[in-house]
Amino acid sequence: MPNVYIDGTDLSPWFVVFEVLGHRSIPRADRPERFVAGRVGSVVMGQAPTWSPRDITITGHVIATTLSSMYDALDQIAVLTAGCDREITIVDNTSRVFTGRLQSMDGISLRPSLTTPKTRVSYRFRCYDPRALSTGNSTLAFGSTDTTIGLGSAPSGGTLRVTGAASNPAFIYKTSTGDEIARITLNTTLSSTQFVDIDLDNYTITGTTGGNVSSIWASSISTFFLFQPPRQPTIQVTAGSGSITYKKAYW
Repeated sequence: MPNVYIDGTDLSPWFVVFEVLGHRSIPRADRPERFVAGRVGSVVMGQAPTWSPRDITITGHVIATTLSSMYDALDQIAVLTAGCDREITIVDNTSRVFTGRLQSMDGISLRPSLTTPKTRVSYRFRCYDPRALSTGNSTLAFGSTDTTIGLGSAPSGGTLRVTGAASNPAFIYKTSTGDEIARITLNTTLSSTQFVDIDLDNYTITGTTGGNVSSIWASSISTFFLFQPPRQPTIQVTAGSGSITYKKAYW
């Protein structure tokens, strides 16, 4: 019987879990496609897919000595699960965490009138980001040569940083065989005490100028990207010193 943790709290004092569904599946990947007259099948228009959300269903028993204590346990679980995004950790791999929001709770009273009441309950969470993220960060330093990024089984973003001195530095993302996939070029000049951060998950670029945070615009040819497994991609920066802080992601 797997234990489940919600925001780091073990549910086992109130809830005996006997089934968890959905946390090991790979979500559906949709790729843009078009049909061309005279061609067999369709043509994929882009490399990066759109991944469907993940549903995780946790089923178990709430067992109590009295009806009153059973309802107290249900109330306690509701406090832990409802209302906002929750971090969901399954005991079979506590180094990875899903983020989901409770969609529904279905309960069946099995013995509501006996001295040992028992209720079977299923909690269904919708994970709009279907990936399980590592609980710890990975950090990689790199320069003007291609440097391999270690990934999990799912795409990872993270925060790229370039530290000066640098003029118009560009991050170049390549395949493991050296083919360029995307780049982000910054229209800025940095001193040795300045840096620029690029948040690949939230599509923001910020920098320091005299200690103040300011917006730094990328050139029109720049494209935000995620690092895609299974082939280990590479990253480089054309000027200054580069680094990335990210979480490995898994299906």
